[in-house]
Amino acid sequence: MSYGTVMKRKRGIGGELKSCSNANPILDTSVYEVEFDDGSTEACLANIIAKHIYSQVDGEGYTQHMLNEIVYHKQDNTSISKEDGIIATKAGRKLPRQTTKGWQFLCQWNDGTTSWYPLKDVKE
Repeated sequence: MSYGTVMKRKRGIGGELKSCSNANPILDTSVYEVEFDDGSTEACLANIIAKHIYSQVDGEGYTQHMLNEIVYHKQDNTSISKEDGIIATKAGRKLPRQTTKGWQFLCQWNDGTTSWYPLKDVKE
């Protein structure tokens, strides 16, 4: 799998558009130039591009990514240290202090991309 960006519609030697567009994707024979993440370019038919876009979304038009693994984590100066992790109640009971503040996780998704998310979002 690779990502690409549709750059422009392909034109012939004289500058005229190649093929013809149609509102019906089945009849659309337009050719577009697509630049992929590795820098290569390729000519792709409009209906092939549409097919790949539709294969990545659900019935309502949303994409869904599945978490593959948590690659790394980090904390900033707002996180609770181990020493400050216990609080005492008025009755003298010691309870763990619960917070997700200050922790970030590097998540790798099933498509191979990675992104940082706060712990409050990852735990959901």
